[in-house]
Amino acid sequence: MKIRRIYIIGIIFSALIMINSCARDAMDHYKKGVQFVKKGKEKEAIEQFRIAIQKDETLKEAYFALGEIFMRNELYDESERIFKDLVELNPDDPKAHMNLASSYEMKGMVDEAIREYSEAVRLKPEDVSALIQLGDAHEKKGDVESALKAYTDAIIRNIINPDAYFRRGLLYSRLGKFNQAEKDFLKTKSLDRNYYTVYNNLVAIHYKRYQYNNALKEYFNLLEVNARHPAAHFNAGLIYEALGDVENAVKCYKKAIDNNPRFAHAYYNLGCLSQKQGLPDNALKYFQGAIEANANFAPGYNKLGELYLKKGDVEKSLNYLKAAIGADANYSASHFNIASLFASEGMYEEAAIEYSLYISTSRSKTNESAIRYRINSLINNYS
Repeated sequence: MKIRRIYIIGIIFSALIMINSCARDAMDHYKKGVQFVKKGKEKEAIEQFRIAIQKDETLKEAYFALGEIFMRNELYDESERIFKDLVELNPDDPKAHMNLASSYEMKGMVDEAIREYSEAVRLKPEDVSALIQLGDAHEKKGDVESALKAYTDAIIRNIINPDAYFRRGLLYSRLGKFNQAEKDFLKTKSLDRNYYTVYNNLVAIHYKRYQYNNALKEYFNLLEVNARHPAAHFNAGLIYEALGDVENAVKCYKKAIDNNPRFAHAYYNLGCLSQKQGLPDNALKYFQGAIEANANFAPGYNKLGELYLKKGDVEKSLNYLKAAIGADANYSASHFNIASLFASEGMYEEAAIEYSLYISTSRSKTNESAIRYRINSLINNYS
Protein backbone atom coordinates (compact mmCIF):
# COMPACT_ATOMS: atom_id res chain seq x y z
CA MET A 1 0.00 0.00 0.00
CA LYS A 2 2.85 2.31 0.93
CA ILE A 3 4.59 1.54 -2.35
CA ARG A 4 1.39 2.36 -4.30
CA ARG A 5 1.03 5.69 -2.44
CA ILE A 6 4.61 6.58 -3.27
CA TYR A 7 4.00 5.64 -6.91
CA ILE A 8 0.92 7.92 -7.14
CA ILE A 9 2.81 10.80 -5.52
CA GLY A 10 5.59 10.27 -8.05
CA ILE A 11 3.14 10.46 -10.96
CA ILE A 12 1.61 13.68 -9.60
CA PHE A 13 5.06 15.18 -9.04
CA SER A 14 6.12 14.24 -12.60
CA ALA A 15 2.93 15.76 -13.99
CA LEU A 16 3.58 18.99 -12.09
CA ILE A 17 7.10 19.12 -13.48
CA MET A 18 5.73 18.67 -17.01
CA ILE A 19 3.11 21.39 -16.46
CA ASN A 20 5.73 23.78 -15.14
CA SER A 21 8.00 22.93 -18.06
CA CYS A 22 5.20 23.66 -20.57
CA ALA A 23 4.40 26.92 -18.81
CA ARG A 24 8.05 27.96 -18.97
CA ASP A 25 8.27 27.03 -22.65
CA ALA A 26 5.08 28.96 -23.34
CA MET A 27 6.44 32.05 -21.60
CA ASP A 28 9.70 31.77 -23.56
CA HIS A 29 7.76 31.74 -26.85
CA TYR A 30 5.62 34.65 -25.64
CA LYS A 31 8.74 36.70 -24.84
CA LYS A 32 10.19 35.89 -28.27
CA GLY A 33 6.93 37.10 -29.81
CA VAL A 34 7.16 40.37 -27.89
CA GLN A 35 10.68 40.93 -29.22
CA PHE A 36 9.50 40.26 -32.78
CA VAL A 37 6.71 42.83 -32.32
CA LYS A 38 9.28 45.42 -31.19
CA LYS A 39 11.28 44.71 -34.35
CA GLY A 40 8.19 45.05 -36.54
CA LYS A 41 8.24 41.34 -37.48
CA GLU A 42 4.59 40.62 -36.84
CA LYS A 43 4.41 37.41 -38.91
CA GLU A 44 7.11 35.81 -36.73
CA ALA A 45 5.43 37.23 -33.62
CA ILE A 46 2.11 35.62 -34.56
CA GLU A 47 3.83 32.23 -34.88
CA GLN A 48 5.46 32.57 -31.45
CA PHE A 49 2.24 33.63 -29.74
CA ARG A 50 0.37 30.72 -31.31
CA ILE A 51 2.99 28.26 -30.05
CA ALA A 52 2.81 29.86 -26.60
CA ILE A 53 -0.97 29.32 -26.51
CA GLN A 54 -0.59 25.70 -27.68
CA LYS A 55 1.84 25.01 -24.86
CA ASP A 56 -0.18 26.86 -22.22
CA GLU A 57 -3.75 27.72 -23.10
CA THR A 58 -4.07 29.72 -19.86
CA LEU A 59 -1.35 32.24 -20.83
CA LYS A 60 -3.66 35.19 -21.38
CA GLU A 61 -0.80 37.58 -22.22
CA ALA A 62 -0.28 35.62 -25.45
CA TYR A 63 -3.99 35.90 -26.35
CA PHE A 64 -3.94 39.67 -25.78
CA ALA A 65 -0.75 40.13 -27.82
CA LEU A 66 -2.00 37.97 -30.69
CA GLY A 67 -5.44 39.60 -30.75
CA GLU A 68 -3.93 43.09 -30.75
CA ILE A 69 -1.81 42.26 -33.82
CA PHE A 70 -4.95 41.14 -35.64
CA MET A 71 -6.76 44.31 -34.56
CA ARG A 72 -3.93 46.53 -35.81
CA ASN A 73 -4.05 44.79 -39.17
CA GLU A 74 -7.87 44.99 -39.35
CA LEU A 75 -8.21 41.19 -39.24
CA TYR A 76 -11.29 41.42 -37.07
CA ASP A 77 -12.56 37.88 -37.66
CA GLU A 78 -9.26 36.57 -36.31
CA SER A 79 -9.21 38.97 -33.35
CA GLU A 80 -12.81 38.02 -32.55
CA ARG A 81 -11.88 34.31 -32.40
CA ILE A 82 -8.89 34.96 -30.16
CA PHE A 83 -10.75 37.19 -27.72
CA LYS A 84 -13.74 34.81 -27.64
CA ASP A 85 -11.37 32.05 -26.54
CA LEU A 86 -9.88 34.39 -23.95
CA VAL A 87 -13.31 35.32 -22.56
CA GLU A 88 -14.21 31.64 -22.26
CA LEU A 89 -10.99 30.98 -20.32
CA ASN A 90 -11.22 34.19 -18.25
CA PRO A 91 -14.89 35.18 -18.01
CA ASP A 92 -14.15 37.56 -15.12
CA ASP A 93 -11.45 39.54 -16.94
CA PRO A 94 -12.93 42.93 -17.97
CA LYS A 95 -10.07 43.62 -20.40
CA ALA A 96 -10.90 40.43 -22.32
CA HIS A 97 -14.52 41.57 -22.67
CA MET A 98 -13.35 45.04 -23.75
CA ASN A 99 -11.16 43.64 -26.52
CA LEU A 100 -13.88 41.28 -27.73
CA ALA A 101 -16.28 44.24 -27.76
CA SER A 102 -13.81 46.25 -29.86
CA SER A 103 -13.60 43.42 -32.39
CA TYR A 104 -17.38 43.26 -32.59
CA GLU A 105 -17.63 47.03 -32.97
CA MET A 106 -15.12 47.11 -35.81
CA LYS A 107 -17.17 44.44 -37.59
CA GLY A 108 -20.33 46.49 -37.21
CA MET A 109 -21.79 44.07 -34.65
CA VAL A 110 -22.94 46.87 -32.37
CA ASP A 111 -25.41 44.91 -30.23
CA GLU A 112 -22.74 42.31 -29.42
CA ALA A 113 -20.24 45.09 -28.66
CA ILE A 114 -22.71 46.75 -26.27
CA ARG A 115 -23.22 43.42 -24.49
CA GLU A 116 -19.46 42.94 -23.96
CA TYR A 117 -18.79 46.55 -22.94
CA SER A 118 -21.66 46.27 -20.43
CA GLU A 119 -20.11 43.12 -19.00
CA ALA A 120 -16.74 44.90 -18.68
CA VAL A 121 -18.47 47.72 -16.78
CA ARG A 122 -20.19 45.20 -14.49
CA LEU A 123 -16.90 43.46 -13.74
CA LYS A 124 -14.97 46.69 -13.14
CA PRO A 125 -17.38 49.57 -12.38
CA GLU A 126 -14.55 52.03 -11.64
CA ASP A 127 -13.11 51.70 -15.18
CA VAL A 128 -14.54 54.74 -16.96
CA SER A 129 -12.88 53.75 -20.25
CA ALA A 130 -15.38 50.89 -20.55
CA LEU A 131 -18.27 53.29 -19.97
CA ILE A 132 -16.91 55.70 -22.58
CA GLN A 133 -16.61 52.87 -25.12
CA LEU A 134 -20.11 51.74 -24.19
CA GLY A 135 -21.39 55.26 -24.89
CA ASP A 136 -19.65 55.26 -28.26
CA ALA A 137 -21.30 51.94 -29.18
CA HIS A 138 -24.73 53.30 -28.18
CA GLU A 139 -24.08 56.33 -30.40
CA LYS A 140 -23.31 54.07 -33.35
CA LYS A 141 -26.59 52.31 -32.75
CA GLY A 142 -28.37 55.68 -32.68
CA ASP A 143 -29.38 55.32 -29.02
CA VAL A 144 -28.58 58.87 -27.91
CA GLU A 145 -30.23 58.55 -24.49
CA SER A 146 -28.18 55.48 -23.54
CA ALA A 147 -25.00 57.11 -24.87
CA LEU A 148 -25.55 60.22 -22.76
CA LYS A 149 -26.22 58.04 -19.72
CA ALA A 150 -22.97 56.11 -20.25
CA TYR A 151 -20.90 59.30 -20.57
CA THR A 152 -22.63 60.86 -17.56
CA ASP A 153 -22.05 57.70 -15.49
CA ALA A 154 -18.38 57.88 -16.45
CA ILE A 155 -18.25 61.49 -15.19
CA ILE A 156 -20.00 60.54 -11.94
CA ARG A 157 -17.51 57.73 -11.31
CA ASN A 158 -14.51 59.92 -12.10
CA ILE A 159 -15.23 63.63 -12.07
CA ILE A 160 -11.69 64.51 -13.16
CA ASN A 161 -11.61 62.37 -16.32
CA PRO A 162 -11.37 64.75 -19.30
CA ASP A 163 -12.28 62.07 -21.88
CA ALA A 164 -15.75 61.58 -20.39
CA TYR A 165 -16.57 65.29 -20.54
CA PHE A 166 -15.13 65.56 -24.05
CA ARG A 167 -17.15 62.64 -25.43
CA ARG A 168 -20.35 63.93 -23.89
CA GLY A 169 -19.57 67.38 -25.30
CA LEU A 170 -19.12 65.90 -28.79
CA LEU A 171 -22.51 64.22 -28.54
CA TYR A 172 -24.19 67.43 -27.34
CA SER A 173 -22.54 69.30 -30.23
CA ARG A 174 -23.82 66.77 -32.78
CA LEU A 175 -27.29 67.20 -31.29
CA GLY A 176 -27.03 70.98 -31.72
CA LYS A 177 -27.00 71.54 -27.95
CA PHE A 178 -24.12 73.96 -28.10
CA ASN A 179 -24.50 75.42 -24.60
CA GLN A 180 -24.15 72.01 -22.96
CA ALA A 181 -21.36 71.09 -25.36
CA GLU A 182 -19.42 74.26 -24.58
CA LYS A 183 -19.67 73.58 -20.82
CA ASP A 184 -18.27 70.08 -21.26
CA PHE A 185 -15.49 71.27 -23.58
CA LEU A 186 -14.48 74.02 -21.16
CA LYS A 187 -14.43 71.47 -18.33
CA THR A 188 -12.23 69.20 -20.46
CA LYS A 189 -9.83 72.08 -21.05
CA SER A 190 -9.74 72.97 -17.35
CA LEU A 191 -8.81 69.36 -16.50
CA ASP A 192 -6.19 69.04 -19.22
CA ARG A 193 -4.87 72.18 -20.86
CA ASN A 194 -2.98 70.03 -23.40
CA TYR A 195 -6.13 68.27 -24.62
CA TYR A 196 -5.75 70.08 -27.92
CA THR A 197 -8.66 68.41 -29.73
CA VAL A 198 -11.08 70.26 -27.49
CA TYR A 199 -9.88 73.65 -28.72
CA ASN A 200 -10.91 72.86 -32.29
CA ASN A 201 -14.35 71.82 -31.07
CA LEU A 202 -14.73 75.10 -29.18
CA VAL A 203 -13.67 76.91 -32.34
CA ALA A 204 -16.36 75.00 -34.28
CA ILE A 205 -19.08 75.90 -31.76
CA HIS A 206 -18.22 79.62 -31.86
CA TYR A 207 -18.02 79.45 -35.66
CA LYS A 208 -21.51 77.93 -35.92
CA ARG A 209 -22.82 80.69 -33.64
CA TYR A 210 -21.10 83.34 -35.81
CA GLN A 211 -18.98 84.28 -32.79
CA TYR A 212 -15.87 84.70 -34.90
CA ASN A 213 -13.81 86.66 -32.40
CA ASN A 214 -14.36 84.01 -29.73
CA ALA A 215 -13.45 81.36 -32.29
CA LEU A 216 -10.18 83.14 -33.10
CA LYS A 217 -9.43 83.41 -29.39
CA GLU A 218 -9.66 79.62 -29.04
CA TYR A 219 -7.50 79.24 -32.14
CA PHE A 220 -4.73 81.32 -30.56
CA ASN A 221 -5.15 79.38 -27.30
CA LEU A 222 -4.56 76.17 -29.24
CA LEU A 223 -1.44 77.57 -30.91
CA GLU A 224 0.05 78.01 -27.43
CA VAL A 225 -0.49 74.27 -26.86
CA ASN A 226 0.28 72.96 -30.34
CA ALA A 227 1.48 75.46 -32.94
CA ARG A 228 1.75 72.78 -35.62
CA HIS A 229 -1.83 71.51 -35.50
CA PRO A 230 -3.00 71.53 -39.17
CA ALA A 231 -6.74 71.45 -38.38
CA ALA A 232 -6.33 74.49 -36.13
CA HIS A 233 -4.82 76.53 -38.95
CA PHE A 234 -7.49 75.28 -41.35
CA ASN A 235 -10.30 76.27 -38.98
CA ALA A 236 -8.71 79.68 -38.51
CA GLY A 237 -8.74 80.04 -42.29
CA LEU A 238 -12.50 79.39 -42.28
CA ILE A 239 -12.98 82.08 -39.63
CA TYR A 240 -10.90 84.66 -41.50
CA GLU A 241 -12.86 83.85 -44.67
CA ALA A 242 -16.11 84.47 -42.80
CA LEU A 243 -14.70 87.81 -41.63
CA GLY A 244 -13.73 88.72 -45.19
CA ASP A 245 -10.01 88.69 -44.35
CA VAL A 246 -8.75 86.82 -47.41
CA GLU A 247 -5.06 87.55 -46.75
CA ASN A 248 -5.05 85.88 -43.33
CA ALA A 249 -7.30 83.08 -44.57
CA VAL A 250 -4.74 82.24 -47.26
CA LYS A 251 -1.91 82.32 -44.69
CA CYS A 252 -3.78 79.92 -42.42
CA TYR A 253 -4.63 77.46 -45.19
CA LYS A 254 -0.99 77.46 -46.29
CA LYS A 255 0.13 76.81 -42.69
CA ALA A 256 -2.30 73.88 -42.58
CA ILE A 257 -0.61 72.45 -45.70
CA ASP A 258 2.87 73.12 -44.30
CA ASN A 259 1.99 70.98 -41.30
CA ASN A 260 0.08 68.37 -43.31
CA PRO A 261 0.97 68.24 -47.03
CA ARG A 262 -1.92 65.77 -47.55
CA PHE A 263 -4.57 68.26 -46.37
CA ALA A 264 -6.78 68.18 -49.48
CA HIS A 265 -9.46 70.49 -48.06
CA ALA A 266 -6.88 73.23 -47.45
CA TYR A 267 -5.75 73.09 -51.09
CA TYR A 268 -9.39 73.10 -52.15
CA ASN A 269 -10.23 76.20 -50.11
CA LEU A 270 -7.18 78.00 -51.51
CA GLY A 271 -8.44 77.13 -54.98
CA CYS A 272 -11.89 78.52 -54.21
CA LEU A 273 -10.36 81.75 -52.86
CA SER A 274 -8.23 82.06 -56.00
CA GLN A 275 -11.39 81.74 -58.10
CA LYS A 276 -13.05 84.52 -56.12
CA GLN A 277 -9.98 86.69 -56.68
CA GLY A 278 -10.15 86.06 -60.44
CA LEU A 279 -6.99 83.94 -60.51
CA PRO A 280 -7.97 80.82 -62.50
CA ASP A 281 -4.39 79.58 -63.02
CA ASN A 282 -3.75 79.69 -59.27
CA ALA A 283 -7.06 77.94 -58.73
CA LEU A 284 -6.05 75.15 -61.13
CA LYS A 285 -2.78 74.69 -59.26
CA TYR A 286 -4.52 74.38 -55.88
CA PHE A 287 -7.28 72.06 -57.10
CA GLN A 288 -4.60 69.88 -58.70
CA GLY A 289 -2.83 69.91 -55.34
CA ALA A 290 -6.04 68.74 -53.67
CA ILE A 291 -6.38 65.61 -55.82
CA GLU A 292 -2.66 64.87 -55.50
CA ALA A 293 -3.04 65.07 -51.73
CA ASN A 294 -6.08 62.78 -51.84
CA ALA A 295 -6.77 60.77 -55.00
CA ASN A 296 -10.38 60.20 -53.86
CA PHE A 297 -11.21 63.87 -53.27
CA ALA A 298 -14.26 64.34 -55.51
CA PRO A 299 -14.68 68.13 -54.97
CA GLY A 300 -11.19 68.74 -56.39
CA TYR A 301 -11.89 66.79 -59.58
CA ASN A 302 -15.23 68.57 -59.94
CA LYS A 303 -13.65 72.02 -59.69
CA LEU A 304 -10.98 71.08 -62.24
CA GLY A 305 -13.76 69.90 -64.56
CA GLU A 306 -15.58 73.23 -64.18
CA LEU A 307 -12.43 75.26 -64.83
CA TYR A 308 -11.44 73.33 -67.94
CA LEU A 309 -14.98 73.65 -69.27
CA LYS A 310 -14.67 77.43 -68.92
CA LYS A 311 -11.39 77.21 -70.82
CA GLY A 312 -13.25 75.38 -73.60
CA ASP A 313 -11.43 72.07 -73.11
CA VAL A 314 -14.48 69.77 -73.17
CA GLU A 315 -12.53 66.51 -73.23
CA LYS A 316 -10.38 67.38 -70.23
CA SER A 317 -13.40 68.75 -68.38
CA LEU A 318 -15.37 65.55 -68.91
CA ASN A 319 -12.43 63.42 -67.78
CA TYR A 320 -12.16 65.30 -64.50
CA LEU A 321 -15.92 65.28 -63.92
CA LYS A 322 -16.02 61.53 -64.51
CA ALA A 323 -13.07 61.15 -62.12
CA ALA A 324 -15.11 62.94 -59.48
CA ILE A 325 -17.91 60.39 -59.95
CA GLY A 326 -15.30 57.63 -59.80
CA ALA A 327 -14.13 58.96 -56.45
CA ASP A 328 -17.67 59.40 -55.15
CA ALA A 329 -20.59 58.03 -57.18
CA ASN A 330 -22.99 60.16 -55.12
CA TYR A 331 -21.23 63.47 -55.73
CA SER A 332 -24.28 65.26 -57.15
CA ALA A 333 -22.51 68.43 -58.36
CA SER A 334 -20.52 66.42 -60.89
CA HIS A 335 -23.63 64.65 -62.17
CA PHE A 336 -25.17 68.08 -62.73
CA ASN A 337 -22.07 69.39 -64.50
CA ILE A 338 -21.80 66.31 -66.74
CA ALA A 339 -25.50 66.63 -67.59
CA SER A 340 -25.05 70.29 -68.55
CA LEU A 341 -22.01 69.44 -70.65
CA PHE A 342 -23.84 66.63 -72.48
CA ALA A 343 -26.84 68.89 -73.12
CA SER A 344 -24.59 71.59 -74.61
CA GLU A 345 -23.02 68.95 -76.88
CA GLY A 346 -26.43 67.74 -78.10
CA MET A 347 -26.17 64.44 -76.20
CA TYR A 348 -29.72 64.72 -74.88
CA GLU A 349 -30.30 61.15 -73.75
CA GLU A 350 -27.03 61.05 -71.80
CA ALA A 351 -27.84 64.45 -70.30
CA ALA A 352 -31.27 63.25 -69.13
CA ILE A 353 -29.66 60.25 -67.42
CA GLU A 354 -27.13 62.45 -65.59
CA TYR A 355 -29.82 64.92 -64.47
CA SER A 356 -31.78 61.97 -63.08
CA LEU A 357 -28.68 60.85 -61.17
CA TYR A 358 -28.29 64.41 -59.90
CA ILE A 359 -31.83 64.32 -58.46
CA SER A 360 -31.27 60.94 -56.80
CA THR A 361 -27.94 61.96 -55.20
CA SER A 362 -28.63 65.60 -54.28
CA ARG A 363 -29.52 66.38 -50.68
CA SER A 364 -31.21 69.60 -51.73
CA LYS A 365 -34.63 69.23 -53.32
CA THR A 366 -35.27 72.94 -53.89
CA ASN A 367 -34.70 72.84 -57.67
CA GLU A 368 -35.98 69.30 -58.27
CA SER A 369 -39.09 70.39 -60.18
CA ALA A 370 -37.01 72.60 -62.50
CA ILE A 371 -34.59 69.73 -63.18
CA ARG A 372 -37.46 67.33 -63.92
CA TYR A 373 -38.86 69.87 -66.39
CA ARG A 374 -35.41 70.01 -68.02
CA ILE A 375 -35.30 66.20 -68.24
CA ASN A 376 -38.69 66.11 -69.95
CA SER A 377 -37.50 68.71 -72.45
CA LEU A 378 -34.41 66.64 -73.21
CA ILE A 379 -36.48 63.50 -73.66
CA ASN A 380 -38.68 65.34 -76.18
CA ASN A 381 -35.54 66.31 -78.08
CA TYR A 382 -34.28 62.74 -78.59
CA SER A 383 -37.58 60.80 -78.66
